[in-house]
Amino acid sequence: MPTPFDTAFIAATMSSSSVGYPPPDVAHAIALIHAAAAPPPPPSTSSQPQTSQNSHAQDAYIHSIQTAQSALLALQRTPAAWGLVPPLLSSDEVNVQFFGAHTAHAKVARGELDSLSPAEQLQLRDVLVREAGRAGRARVVRRKLYGGIVAIAVRLVPGRPGVWEAGSGGEGGEGGGWIGEVVGALLQAGAPSAHVHEFLAGVAEDVGAASLLPQAKIQLTQSLRTAAPLVLNSIPAVLSSPNTNTQPPDALPAALTCLTAWPPAGVLPGQDVARVVAPLIALLSAPTQDQDTHHADEARTAACTTLAELLARPPAGWSPKVLLEPLFVWVLQAVASLSPTSFSQVQPAHSDIPPPRNEARRLRRDMRLLVALGDAGVECVAGCVVDATCVALSLPSVTSVASVSSLPSMGGTEGGEGPERGELARHFLRVMLALGGRWIGVGRAQEGEGEDEDGVDEDEEDEEGEEGNGDEGSLGFWYLALWEVPRKRVPGYAFESLSCLPFGVEDGDTDAGADRMDAVGAGVLAFVSAESEIGDAGMWRRCVCV
Repeated sequence: MPTPFDTAFIAATMSSSSVGYPPPDVAHAIALIHAAAAPPPPPSTSSQPQTSQNSHAQDAYIHSIQTAQSALLALQRTPAAWGLVPPLLSSDEVNVQFFGAHTAHAKVARGELDSLSPAEQLQLRDVLVREAGRAGRARVVRRKLYGGIVAIAVRLVPGRPGVWEAGSGGEGGEGGGWIGEVVGALLQAGAPSAHVHEFLAGVAEDVGAASLLPQAKIQLTQSLRTAAPLVLNSIPAVLSSPNTNTQPPDALPAALTCLTAWPPAGVLPGQDVARVVAPLIALLSAPTQDQDTHHADEARTAACTTLAELLARPPAGWSPKVLLEPLFVWVLQAVASLSPTSFSQVQPAHSDIPPPRNEARRLRRDMRLLVALGDAGVECVAGCVVDATCVALSLPSVTSVASVSSLPSMGGTEGGEGPERGELARHFLRVMLALGGRWIGVGRAQEGEGEDEDGVDEDEEDEEGEEGNGDEGSLGFWYLALWEVPRKRVPGYAFESLSCLPFGVEDGDTDAGADRMDAVGAGVLAFVSAESEIGDAGMWRRCVCV
């Protein structure tokens, strides 16, 4: 039942905005919602021919659905529909709640908020914020309520400083503007961190997509910048303990979705976002012993997706040392040392080393991240193939994606120099060759029917947009590499670059860079010649050989 506050809101709305309209018939609206969501009739079970009967029943069902939807749309467009929002949100049915939230969001998005007085606008805001924090809300209803809250903010915040805070009952928003006020109200209502991060992600997405005048856009962007510390301080707390029993399973995915939604807005300082790189990479290699394996796999998948997004759209000012080099080190640590015997021989069942098919399956699970790393780091790889300098970082030891016992030497100690950049580049080239070559083929051949050990058909993953099998996903890396590796001719090969010089060589400084360019080109081609049997020879010839 509506609270006294809601009843006052309905009365005020009807008296000021609905002159000439009857009061909102809540029961009639709920009946229309039920009709619009009615299940289809069961097929006829009579002995007579059923084709005609089923056809008539289906036509009648479709007509009733369309009639109910048209009636709901017409009702939603009336000023009296404002009064439907609180009672519909108080219902126990998800469909009814959703229509109430959708009505508020749609009317605000259509520009009908001005039909309410300033006091009523703030009352509507308070209703949506309170209902969004109510426990037990379905996710689809909650997200629609978040959308309505942001839509109100888009229209109230620009040009009217302080209007949002007027009469606000939320606490804990000091320093966060209107976003902090809503977050404080959600926390007061007992909302978990996952719900707060869902709201914050929706704020960044909806404000970024809003069509506004330049001045209004600047003011809203400033409100995002004001709330940036709130976002940056809330995410590391979730990343630090993703697998504990006290952490809900949806907390980590929601936090990482929030993390990927905010950088495109350009309000998060790059050096602050860099603080989450190490915890994200740690999630890729977190041990699963004595833990929920399914939970750990979900955390790993979420971390892969987030890192791939950061590679595709890194914050301004990031150098290769922030994300690229740590991920190259992770690849060196986590992916077994690749050699022809790794693909042609299968370890016995009693061996501690997993068979190649398991290694191939795990690589395919990381395919999106590895391909994103190749796309973002192709210039770094091309310029560092023969670089003997060491990276000035070290990551904690990790659980191998493939074979722990065959990891290459890291070339450094904790807190000291890391591996050589050339070692990182060459190892990553081996991984990319393996993704498109015989390793994946061996893994699939041994799996038999293309299903993994959990019975999931990998081809179905491809239909959903995931690059599951990895045969073609790495080819774009090799095409880009052709344009990045400096010019060098070797008999039987045409491996030329049209524009790119290696790191540290300026345009026109050909004397200083000539030896370096020759060394890089020769190093790449020597590596390819030595490792060509690892990958698909036909694929490699199509990319680099004539």
